[in-house]
Amino acid sequence: ARTYYKVNNNSQIIAGAGTQSILQSLPLLFPNRKIYILSPTYSEHQYTWEKAGNKVFTVKTLNAIPHDVIAIVVNPNNPDGYKYSAEDLLSLSENLELLVVDEAFYDTEPSLSVIPHLTNHRILALRSLGKFFGLAGLRLGFAIGMPEVTRHLAIRLGPWAVSGPAAEIGARALADTSWVSEMKATLN
Repeated sequence: ARTYYKVNNNSQIIAGAGTQSILQSLPLLFPNRKIYILSPTYSEHQYTWEKAGNKVFTVKTLNAIPHDVIAIVVNPNNPDGYKYSAEDLLSLSENLELLVVDEAFYDTEPSLSVIPHLTNHRILALRSLGKFFGLAGLRLGFAIGMPEVTRHLAIRLGPWAVSGPAAEIGARALADTSWVSEMKATLN
C-alpha cells in the first residue's frame, strides 16, 4: 500500500477494516471541535463527526472553511464528481487543525492525490480498496498522513484491525500493475 499510494517517508500509513472503520474512529480522537464538511458529499462523514459530539457545518466552497478547524473534503467528490487540485488542498491545510481528504475515488485520477506531496502538512488522507478494485466486502482501507494522528488512530482501531485474508488479497490487488493499467484504460 505504501508503494501503490506513493506514501513518502514523512507520512505514516495504517490499515483498517475499510475506511468506514476509520471514519467511525477518527472523530473520537478530536472531541468538541468545529468540523467543516464540503457538501454535498458522503453522509457518513457528517454522521460520524456529529455522533462523536462535534459541531458540524456544511459549506459549498473551500473558501468558506475558516482557519483553525477540522475540514473534510472528498476528492473526487461523491456524488457530484467535483475535483480539487492537490495544490489547493495542500494550501488549505496550512491554516487548519486537520484536513481529512477522502480519496476513495482517486485511483483513476492520480494527479489529484495529496499523498505524494505530504511533508509536514496537517492532512490525513483516506484510501479504500472497495471502489476501484471492486472489493467492498473485503473491508480494507487506509489512513495516510500525520504520524501523530495515525499512531493514535492505530491504537483506537486495535491490534487486529485487518483480517489475514484481507491483507493478503489487498496486497495482491495493489501489486497487480497489469490489472490496474487495464482498469484505468477501461474506466477512462
